[in-house]
Amino acid sequence: MLRGVRLGHAFLYRALRDAAPGGELPGRLTEMLFEQADLLSGELAEVYVAERDRWEESEEAARCRMIEAIIAGEKADPTVAERILDYPLGRHHVAVILWREGHADAGPRPRLIAADLLDAGGGDGLLQVAVHASAVWIWIGFDVRPDRVRWPRSLPDGWRAAAGPPSFGLPGVRRSHLAARGAARIAATTLADTGVRDYVDVRTACLLTGDAEQARWYVQETLGALAAPDDWSEQLRDTLRCYLASGRSLKTAAEQLAVARNTVTYRVKRAGLLLGARHLADLSEVRLALEIMRFPDVLDRGPADRPGDGPGPMRRMYVRAGLVP
Repeated sequence: MLRGVRLGHAFLYRALRDAAPGGELPGRLTEMLFEQADLLSGELAEVYVAERDRWEESEEAARCRMIEAIIAGEKADPTVAERILDYPLGRHHVAVILWREGHADAGPRPRLIAADLLDAGGGDGLLQVAVHASAVWIWIGFDVRPDRVRWPRSLPDGWRAAAGPPSFGLPGVRRSHLAARGAARIAATTLADTGVRDYVDVRTACLLTGDAEQARWYVQETLGALAAPDDWSEQLRDTLRCYLASGRSLKTAAEQLAVARNTVTYRVKRAGLLLGARHLADLSEVRLALEIMRFPDVLDRGPADRPGDGPGPMRRMYVRAGLVP
């Protein structure tokens, strides 16, 4: 189209010049010809960009509708889904939820970060669905199931990400995404998270904190005074958790915590005194409560803060980040 404008302008200019006395056009007429050509070129470019954007938006809208249907558990034809998504489904998928906190127009675009995640993770393909101006749902495809995806140690300032486990096929698209959503819930309450929060590392906490109010009651009833929010109680909890996870090995716990064995012994005894004999008799419940307390800020959510359940602060975060409609 733009080439046609240029050719038309050149033809008209030559025709008018040949018809003009002395073969020269007045300066103002020449300026008007160029202004008109520039105006027409600009209008055509705007129309082209608008049409292209509408086409791309329609493609993106179709992908969003298909992804929403898959995540909702609706029955989908894999062949049709592959065509709409332009993404092979017969392989392993690792879902990532990527969102930005704060101003959406600052820093790199989410699609560029998604490409970096693909490179770092070593995947064989990428599906991106923009669900918000500052958020994107991502699926990284793997022809061979990865044992563990290696994510970047950090993301650009303000960006947060959470990843699900590798899952196969069309059901795996949904499975991995829902797990990533659980990991995002944990990451959103952990200010220290600067990289990708992997579901594999927090799956127990995701399971136990799905109902924050129930989890809070469970922690209070199981840990008692050991659930206090002060730094000393946190040290005791971390030490006891490492000690129990290591099979009650003082040596292993001391190495993991980078403290002396005597320090571990002292802290475990102090934690035992706070727990009391009744709870020490069932350490399985204690271990679950200690796992929940790895992310104590999750317990600050009320029953209305679950995604989709009302206007609580967690739902507002999810809506802003595009994690829920």
